[in-house]
Parts: sequence; C-alpha cells; structure tokens
Amino acid sequence: MKRLLFLITLLASFNLSAQKVKINGYVKDSLNTPLSYANVMAIDTTSKSIPAFCVTNDEGFFSLAINGKISHKLTASFIGYKTFEKILTQEDITNSPLSIKLKNDATLLDAVEIVHELPVTINGDTITYKTEQFTQGNERKLEDVLEDLPGFEVDDDGEVKVQGKKVNKLTVDGKKFFDGDTKLAVQNLPANVVDKVQLLQNYNEISPLSSVNNSNDLALNIQLKEDKKNIVFGDVTAGGGLEDRYLAHANNFYYAPKTSINFIGNLNNIGNQPFTFHDYIMFNGGISSLIDQSGSGVELDANELGFPVGDKLSAMSLNSKLAALSANFNPNKKINFNVFSIVSETDNKTKSISSRNYINNTQDRENNDRKSEAKSSSRLVNFSSVYSPNRNLHISYHAFGKVINRDIENNMTSSTVQNQADFLEAKRNTSFDVTQQLRSFYSNNDKNIFSAEISYQYKHLKNPYNILSSQKIFPATITQENQDRYSLHQDKDIATNKQESKFSYYRVINRTNHFIFSAGNSTTWQNLRSSLKAEQDDVIPEESLAFQNSISNRIIDSFLGLSYKIKISSLTIQPSAYFHLFDTFLDQENSDLKFSKKLLLPSLFLKYDFRSTHNLTMRYALKNQFFDIQNTNDAFVLTSYNNLFEGRNDLENSIYHDINIDYSNFIAYNSLTINGNFSYQKKYSDLSNKVEFAGIETSSSVVNSPLPNENLNGYFRLEKSYKPITITVSASSNRSIQYNYIEDRLVKNTNFSFNHSTSIEYKPSNLFETEIGLEKTYDKYQSGLTNSFFTTTTPFANAKLTLKNIKLDVDYELFQYKNGDTKNFYDILDFSIRYQKEKSPWEFAIAGLNILNNSSVRRNSFDANFISTYEYFIQKRYVTFSIQYEL
Repeated sequence: MKRLLFLITLLASFNLSAQKVKINGYVKDSLNTPLSYANVMAIDTTSKSIPAFCVTNDEGFFSLAINGKISHKLTASFIGYKTFEKILTQEDITNSPLSIKLKNDATLLDAVEIVHELPVTINGDTITYKTEQFTQGNERKLEDVLEDLPGFEVDDDGEVKVQGKKVNKLTVDGKKFFDGDTKLAVQNLPANVVDKVQLLQNYNEISPLSSVNNSNDLALNIQLKEDKKNIVFGDVTAGGGLEDRYLAHANNFYYAPKTSINFIGNLNNIGNQPFTFHDYIMFNGGISSLIDQSGSGVELDANELGFPVGDKLSAMSLNSKLAALSANFNPNKKINFNVFSIVSETDNKTKSISSRNYINNTQDRENNDRKSEAKSSSRLVNFSSVYSPNRNLHISYHAFGKVINRDIENNMTSSTVQNQADFLEAKRNTSFDVTQQLRSFYSNNDKNIFSAEISYQYKHLKNPYNILSSQKIFPATITQENQDRYSLHQDKDIATNKQESKFSYYRVINRTNHFIFSAGNSTTWQNLRSSLKAEQDDVIPEESLAFQNSISNRIIDSFLGLSYKIKISSLTIQPSAYFHLFDTFLDQENSDLKFSKKLLLPSLFLKYDFRSTHNLTMRYALKNQFFDIQNTNDAFVLTSYNNLFEGRNDLENSIYHDINIDYSNFIAYNSLTINGNFSYQKKYSDLSNKVEFAGIETSSSVVNSPLPNENLNGYFRLEKSYKPITITVSASSNRSIQYNYIEDRLVKNTNFSFNHSTSIEYKPSNLFETEIGLEKTYDKYQSGLTNSFFTTTTPFANAKLTLKNIKLDVDYELFQYKNGDTKNFYDILDFSIRYQKEKSPWEFAIAGLNILNNSSVRRNSFDANFISTYEYFIQKRYVTFSIQYEL
C-alpha cells in the first residue's frame, strides 16, 4: 500500500506546479438580462485544449479555474447570440468578476453553427452534450465518455446516474439498445463512435401522455458520429494466460436510418461476468405492472434469488458465456419493430468456512466447511412493436420470455460441540416465464386522453431438492430406518397466472390542472404441489400427509381510482385515491377459505423545482400486500439440511405506509452535485418468522406480526470539483426492525448498517489521473437474545497513466475486517497495461488480477435464525495477454 501511494504521489507531483486561479463573471444580453445555461469556457491558446468549462446559473453567473501561467481565450455562447471571445489578460484575472454581454445573432445559419459548437445545449427537458469538448482521447468505452461529462457517474455494475439520479433507459440514435439496459451499452459501445449524449429528463415515450407527464425518469440517447453509420463497427478481443486462462469478446454494431443490429459475445474463465444473475432478474423486456400505482399487489417469491451467485471476490473459479443479439427495424415513421435475445451460462465454484451463532437461548455455534458448484443457464427473448401514426395515437405490443436453469451442489461438513455430520445437497431450479402486454393511448384533442392496457403472465417454477446425510434428518419429525446414509428427495412445483387490465381517462383542464379517472382489475392464480420421499421412492410413513402439499389460491383485485394534478408556480401537487375490492380464495385438502375486503388507499405526490437541476420530490402511499402461495401452504417443506418450513393458510394481507423523499441539486457553474434519498416503510400485519430450535435444526413458520415491522433507508452524496481535483463524499444507511418468535417468545430484531466513503480524484491532464479514498462499513445486529457488531475498513487507490501509446491502470484495495476480537486483513491489487499506436486498429494488453495472491476474503450476514461470518477462498493470482482489433 505504501509503495503504491508513493508511486501515485510521485507521478502526481509532476503536475502540482500548475498555479490555479479563478475567473468569475456574469453573462447577460444587450438588455442586461441574465442568460442562464450559457456555455462559458477557457481555451488554452497553445494546445487548443479546453481546461475549464461551465454553464451559467439562473443569475448568469459562471466560475472557471485556470492555470495562471498559461494564456487562455475566454468564450461565451448561447443559442441565438453571437459568440463572445476574448484573450484573458492579467488585468482580467485581477479584476474578476467580469461582465460579458452577448449580442443577438440575426442570421439563422449562424445560430445553427453556434448550436453545433456549444459543449452543452438545453432545449426544454433535453440537455445535449458535445462529447469531444469533454473527452481526453484515451477513453475506450461509453462508460469512460460518460464519466467525463459533468454530473455523470457510472458504477461497477454499469448503472448510470446523472446528478445523483438513476438513468432508466438508454437508446442509440433513438433506437433501444436491447431492453434499454445501461450496463450492456456502457461496457460495450466503443468510445470513438460517440458524437453527442442527450439527457432526456421526465422521460415518457408515449406521445399522447406528454401533456400529463408526471414521470421523473431519465433516459440517455447516444448520437453516433456520421462516419459510423451504415457501416459495421466495434471490436474483437482474444487472449489467454497460464493455467488454461482464456478470454474472448466481440462487439459488433450496425446502424442505419431504418435498421440497427447489435451483437455482443463473451467467453472467459477469468471471473468477468458480462451478464450477472442480477441483470437477468432486472430484465423485463420493457414490461411493467399496470396497477402498481393503485397501491396494491401480490408479493410473488422470486425463489431463484435464493441461489448463491459468485463474483471475483467470492469464487474460486468462475466461467461465463454470453451471446446477445438485438435488432431494430423502422419500415417507416409510423411503426417500429424491436427484438432481442440473450443467452448466458455460468459455472461457479466456491469454497467457504463459516461460523454461525444461532439466535436462541442456548446460543448454539456451528462451524461449516462447504464446497459448492453452481451452474446456471438463462435464455431471454423479447419482441416489441410500436405503432404511432401521429401524436394522438400510440399502440404497443410486447412479448417477453425468460427461461432459467440453475443447478447447485453443496458438499459440507457441519460441526458443533455435540455433533459432526456430512451433508450433500443437490438443488435444481427451473423457471419458465412468459409475459404479454398490449397498450393503447388515444387523444382526440388536447383535453381528452383515453388509454386501455392489458397484460398476462405465466410462470412455472420447479424446485426438486435431494439431500444425502450421515445422520438422521429431523428425526423428531421424519421417521427413518437406521442405516449408514440417509437420503431424502423433495419435489416442488409452482404455477402462477397473473392477468391485469387498466382503463384510464385523462381530463386536461389546462396546462397546470388535470384529472385522471381509472378502473382496473388484477387476478392472480397460483398452484403449489410438493412431496417428500425416501431414497427408495417410498412415501415416508406416518408423516406422509404432513409433507404432501396440494394448494391453490386466487386473489381478485378490482379498483377505481381518482387522481388530480395541479401545478402552482414551481410546486406540483398530485393527490390520488384508489378504492379496492378484494376477493381471495384458498383451496387446500378439500377445505375452502374465502374472504372479501374493501380498502381505500390514498397517495400523494409533491415536487418542488427550485430550478431545472434543483428539486425536491416526495411520494407517500398507503399500500396493500398479499403473500405468495409458498407462505400460505400449511404442510411441511424441507428448505435446507437444517430447516423445515411450514406456511399458514390463515395469513392476512399486510397494510403499510410507504414514504420516499428525493433531493437533487446540480450547480453546473460551480461543479457541485448534491443528492440524497430517504425512504421509510411501516408494515402492519407483516410476515414474522416463528422459529423453534432442536440443536442447530430449526422448524420455522410464518405468522402475521402483532407489531409493525419497519425499514428505513438513507443516502447522501456530494461531489465538488476544484479543477483538477474532485472530492466525493457519500454515505448510506439502513435500519430495519423485524419482530420474530423465538421459542414462542416475541423478539425484536434490529439490523443497522452504515457505510460512508470519501475519495479525492486528481486529474491534471489527459495523461494522468489518480484517486485515493476510504470506505468504511458498520453492521450491527441486535435482538433480545444476542448482539453482534462488524466493521470493514477499506482504503483504496487507483491510477491511470498514459505515455505516448502505452496506458497503465492500477487498482488497489485493502480490507480490514473486524468482528469483536477477530481481525482479518487482506488486499487486492489489479493492473492492466495496454499498447496501441495512434490510428492503429490493433491493441495489445497485459492484465493481472489478485497480483498479491490473497487467498480469501471475509463476509458477514444476518438471518432470522442465525448470525454468520464467512471466509471465502478466491481465485489465485493470474496474468493474461490479449489482442484487440477495432473494426
């Protein structure tokens, strides 16, 4: 760590001699009216580079930091005005602030030319960035370009945030890139093809709803350079290393006015995951629930999420395969067809040692040595079409299918003070999911808008589970003959059908007032079948009925809704109320349970715009939630080697308060971004676990909690730039309160986590940049029976250096893990060296992971039954060599 920091400091010292001075001023028109969002920049008269740039605020104020020893030309420009230019003198610097007046430009041609020269142009809710004014020439992918833009942030998972807000969709030349997924685009689209980046605020792709748009969504449209259209572009990479390491990657793109085709392929065993299981879950083909805004729904268990997913810092080996193809076709301006398919496979091997403290009166401790292999394959297919002959009509059809197969094998040894046993678990998850949605929107004039939307989803989930043990499994519940090995096989099959329909009428009174009347229906059917058998396929005697699940349920939700939206100056207010009529039917072992309920669910939306880039938003809703069939069956299900689960068919629905507050403030001229979020949920009659212990074996069930469960989240981030230094401070916290029954005793469990991070980035030129920082995480778990406290401190540093045709990247992290008196230290060092001659399509690279050859990492987790500390063994040090060719 000391050696790396010394290297970074030494490299940075070459650039510290530059003396920075600030130039402030105001930009106004000939009538002395301030011009907000005018572009102001300082141009190095020798290198012609742009070391400082900003956009004026509402008062027309700007501030630039420049090198006082270098000659600069100051320019100010705004649409419809002649560009102001002036060579800065020492007198200008001394007598700052400056007063700049722009003159009207009467010629349309000149105005058009000015638009193309502006680094940033603002037109309504669209902000356009001319990327060449911000990039440094050493960017490789779209994510590097976006990180050069003011207010943009790209995390390791490919999620893009602008001024602290998440980008929801991404298009390329107006065409969807797969599902509008930001990760696939930012990590694969070459940087040298990007001309402009358009930020679309309050994004809504349905034109009839433009007058009543209440969306806070953000979208990005990537405009390509003209010479990259009507040709195939992209890159191809191949490489390998010792110990049979290999990698291959291909990005191929074709964009034309009517057709676009995108292909991404990846094959590697070095731990890179181009498409994670989280990505698979998040992909929905552009289909969302129609009745979410009504405040009610059924919480369908995403059972496949229970399978472990490895990454570079938790897996011993990780092999990935990906093939993704997307095509977009516009035969004319009225209709669009889009199709994509993604095939992904992973093979993940993990090894871990864990220590578990069980939350009961005896405080049993279990040590577990585990080796696991998880293989998964996923298939996604999407087809969508949009017909929009004019602004008054929009019709769309979407069909989306997902298929997943996941196999996991756990080989483990469980040790306690009283006992030691071996277990072999084999789990399989097969999930098939198809959703179709038809939506239509029509406005006969500016005052009346009508919509009709219907959707249908079918999901089939199979979860066979086999277990082989050296000891009897739940001997007090399951009768088994004495033998050397004990084997059980469980089948579980769940089928879900869900239909939704919604009809809405929008009555527009004027530009600041409108009503929304809506009516809809949602029907959810679920069937669950499961059984437990011994190794010889004989039904277990005596307890057979207790393990035979055959249950069906149906939940019908009909609702009427009224919403009123009014805008008073900068304040938008939208109260809503939805009246629901619920009918539920549960059929299990020839016994029928039925009940009906009426609910009025109000909600409120408030938004105050201090200015276009400074706003405060609050959402409140009273919501209703029904539970998945896996919680309402009242027969036993074996979920793991030491847990037996039983549902309850008399569960009631949960009512909860949901509050969300967002704050965002982006000051372009001052290079300051502040954003924060606060969310709070208070759930009445929520699910509570009821657990009984027999040593380390647990029998659990669920009941409606007698006291409300609570969940509170907070997030804050501040970024301030003092060219060439950027300081970032962020913090996030979560506090949840869950009431559970432990041995028939109601226990309050409180889980609190807090994370804060501070980093300083130094970027004096396009040849060198570095970042150092510190991140710290606190985890505290408290119940009526036990308390635990964990901390992880992570100082980190990274550096990028460009020397002619060579680019060096170095990343270092030091983890300091502490749990009581237990301390653990480990560090990760990665590097890459790339060589590419100017204008050459060939690039040669050497990369290394875990260069310090650290063997394991530490993790901790909390559960309703136990508190765990894990030690994961990770991939050994490896170095790869690769060659890339740009098409």
